[in-house]
Amino acid sequence: MIPDHSTQSEQDTIPEITLRIPGPWESPEELQDALAKSGTGYILPTPGPGSEMNLLHEPDGQRFRLSAVEPDDKIVELFAGSGRMSP
Repeated sequence: MIPDHSTQSEQDTIPEITLRIPGPWESPEELQDALAKSGTGYILPTPGPGSEMNLLHEPDGQRFRLSAVEPDDKIVELFAGSGRMSP
């Protein structure tokens, strides 16, 4: 039997990702440009007024809701301590 998902909203089916990763991007726009140049098929479309930010995999249409937060120095320290990033 195929489950009935007619009551499930689109919002329930899109995974949420909160990026807390230090990177070279100063803004969502810089991340948008880097993704477009990466050739991975992922893009960060500019959200419309009142819309949420989504990461889109163009080849298959899969989307992931994103949230952006201000830089957190504690996160940078954690990554530096793991040897994945120099302080």
